[in-house]
Amino acid sequence: MSKSEDNSNIYRFQFLCLMSEGLMAYYRGNVWTQVCHRPEKARLHWVLQLCGSIIGLIGIVIKMCLEEAHFHTRHGMIGVCACVF
Repeated sequence: MSKSEDNSNIYRFQFLCLMSEGLMAYYRGNVWTQVCHRPEKARLHWVLQLCGSIIGLIGIVIKMCLEEAHFHTRHGMIGVCACVF
């Protein structure tokens, strides 16, 4: 596995963890936020989602810089649409 694939997997994992935990911030059964009040949960949700989005975008930019052909597959085009919208 090359260094770029390692970095890509790391960014993917961080994105997945932060985004899913951001969604779980409002869930009553979430151990991390059981003692938090609604404004604290909202702030935590916002911060986790923002960090996850930034990490995802950094991963995309790194991938674009390392490869010559971008977004020529259906998967790539759907990914661009998901980032834009």
